[in-house]
Amino acid sequence: MSLINPAILFGFGLCLIPIVLHFLLRQKPKKLLFPALQLIQKRRKSNVRRLRLRHIWLMLLRIVILAALVLAIARPSLPAADYALSTSEFVRLFAIVGLAVVIYFATIQWWRHRRIPHHALINRRTYLRGGVGVGIALLLLLFVFWPYKNRVLAELQSPRDNVAENIPVAGVFLFDTSMSMEYKLDNKTRLDLAKEIAVEHLDSLPSQSQIAVASTAGKNELVFQTDLATARNRVKSLKIAPLLSNRIDDLVQNAIARHVDEYEKTKRDTSRSGEESADRFLREIYIFTDLSRSSWSKQLSSSLRQQLESLPWLQIYLIDVGLKEPQNVSISSLALSKETVARGRDLFLTAKLSSTSQEKVSRTVTLYRIDQGGKKTKKDQRPVAIKNGEDVIVKFALPALAGTVQQGIIQIEGDEPLVADNVRYFTVSLAQPIRTLLLTDSVQESQLWHQSLAPDELVRQKRAHYVCDEIEVGNVEQLSNAKFENYDVLFLINVAQPTSSLWEKLNEFVQQGGSLGVLLGTPQSHGQTKTAYDNQTARKLLPAELLAELPFTPPEFLDLKQFDHPLFFRFKELGAGDLITEQIRHYWRVKPFHNSHLIASFTDSRNSPAFIERTVGRGRVLMFTTDVAAKNWNDLPLSGWAFVALADQMTQYLAGRSVSQFNFELGDVVRLRIPASTTDSKPTLLRKPRGQVPLAPDGSPNQPRANRSGRLLIPQKNADQLGNYRILSNNRPARVISGFSLNLPLEQCNLTRLKDSELDEIFGEDRYQVATDIESLKRIVQQGRIGQEIFSLILIVLIVVFCGEHLVANRFYETDQNTDYRAQLT
Repeated sequence: MSLINPAILFGFGLCLIPIVLHFLLRQKPKKLLFPALQLIQKRRKSNVRRLRLRHIWLMLLRIVILAALVLAIARPSLPAADYALSTSEFVRLFAIVGLAVVIYFATIQWWRHRRIPHHALINRRTYLRGGVGVGIALLLLLFVFWPYKNRVLAELQSPRDNVAENIPVAGVFLFDTSMSMEYKLDNKTRLDLAKEIAVEHLDSLPSQSQIAVASTAGKNELVFQTDLATARNRVKSLKIAPLLSNRIDDLVQNAIARHVDEYEKTKRDTSRSGEESADRFLREIYIFTDLSRSSWSKQLSSSLRQQLESLPWLQIYLIDVGLKEPQNVSISSLALSKETVARGRDLFLTAKLSSTSQEKVSRTVTLYRIDQGGKKTKKDQRPVAIKNGEDVIVKFALPALAGTVQQGIIQIEGDEPLVADNVRYFTVSLAQPIRTLLLTDSVQESQLWHQSLAPDELVRQKRAHYVCDEIEVGNVEQLSNAKFENYDVLFLINVAQPTSSLWEKLNEFVQQGGSLGVLLGTPQSHGQTKTAYDNQTARKLLPAELLAELPFTPPEFLDLKQFDHPLFFRFKELGAGDLITEQIRHYWRVKPFHNSHLIASFTDSRNSPAFIERTVGRGRVLMFTTDVAAKNWNDLPLSGWAFVALADQMTQYLAGRSVSQFNFELGDVVRLRIPASTTDSKPTLLRKPRGQVPLAPDGSPNQPRANRSGRLLIPQKNADQLGNYRILSNNRPARVISGFSLNLPLEQCNLTRLKDSELDEIFGEDRYQVATDIESLKRIVQQGRIGQEIFSLILIVLIVVFCGEHLVANRFYETDQNTDYRAQLT
């Protein structure tokens, strides 16, 4: 136990006053008038004994009152522990008191039942009260206070001895600077509140203290600064950072490691100097956060708790500046119909809004379009009503897109406490419709595939996403005049016997960057087809060797459970539909080459390959090992929209558009596919939301550069702002040739708070203290440094004892003449 005002303990001398008063000014026994002298003498002796016992009890109570009063003013404190009685201790306490009360009143009732004389009853009652009081004290000492003492001592592992408040502090201030700390209340962000508390606490630290400051956006370096003014300026300069570089628990681990190093170093230095090995600092870690889950590791670990168990000298203070029930409406996702859209076609956007507000609120969602000159124009606006637990879907459309790229913004209008998640930026690349050539033995064989890509109705309306031509390979003149380089994708559909010249022409097309889809179907002659697909030129191109055309008995199905490949990205969102439930009755058994890649299989026991791809030169070849011509091989064409989606996704993938990405989150690696004309060393510009930087030629490690494969790599240091970016050519005037958008990772705006049980899992129960303002921080810091004050507990004891003294003093002079009892005797 330590005392804030130890000089007050001299006041214990006042406890002598009740002793003096009770022994020098004690009251003489009352004179009672009785006819018999012998009876008078007996009553006098009994009366003296009772008064002496009452004197002792009253004196003890008054001594306790004075002692408790002096002790309370001295403000004692104990090391931090759980000093409250446990449930079992409370049960034993009430059981002992209740048993004593029952015994007391039962004994009194029994004596009255025996009709004991009144003066004898009064005498016995006095001794009974004293005995019951002593018994209660002994039982409480044995069954309550002794176990209580053992439990508290077990919690006091390493109490600090008389820690003074002027001992210097080695503190680490860790700040959560994620976007959730931008939440405003009373026109003040959570980070502003955290900085205010930190600065005020810095001003109260003892001299010679040293402070290190770190945040979730900075580096992990922790440097103790003895100049508190420098630390104060460092705290004041902290800003919200959209990019989360560190997690809070990682920062705490680094802070613990730094403290351990300094602690061991201090002990070594003192031992070398011949002094007693000790640390001259109080070591503390302060964590300023809103407790949002997004700033902590996704998988909460117990490693911190294990570390802290062996470091009793290290104090952890968690300053919670968040709100228990934050009110916020956010755009939780934004989906585009496609990231590459044919010019003149429509773009469809789907925004999903979420709310944490307990009541239904109204908001307005606006779509802005940014033109080629960078001007922002409002295109559409939708009112919505939303409440907690609901998701509201808002759909927009941008018709007849033109240019090279189309960029825009979807935004929630109005004042929100957290504005970071109210905006989503988007970029769409605009290109010519994919030019597709179908090579087949019969136009009839390719009609279903043709209509899936470019339906006649959409072609008449000029809304088709594909330009689709057909050539029968048997028409030698038409085939020889065909210019494959004018197409993006070629499909070889059910061609039974491709010639060597066709293979050579296809090989040249793929080598130059084109893509080929090989759709294997019904052969005219099994042996001739196998031979035609097994020559030397075909082997250079195909991803697998044809072995045999075989039936499935019983029928099998497509296994499309894994949607990680870009070919099936859309099926991950929409589901595969009936495509995986339609029967496959015939297929080509193939043997993949070593440089090919299996994408999907059939559901048979051999996991026979269904989709196989291979990269050849600058292009790729995709093989599908069953028919797509609506014959007796399978029922895939009966799957409806799923079959059309399969044709669309295969063509998009072969054209490279399904893997083209133009919308990223901050921190992603940005790689863009750009036109071949921009892959030379001519300088171009990256126009950022604020400012611009030059694009360096291939080989420069620190600036954006276009590589030989036609992709542009943007270093993270240049992709560091939220918003829309544009890639400009060196033409005069500059021409937009590509672009991309960077959005905030939505997990950073997740206001879901950590629970107390999760904090206990991270730090350990009773191993950290939580404050919500500067006053509570000062209180728990004082408790951590000098122990837990028991002023309130002493006052409670004082009040109870004072009431007891008042009761005893009032009953001290009560008359022993009980009229009710005399009435019973008569």
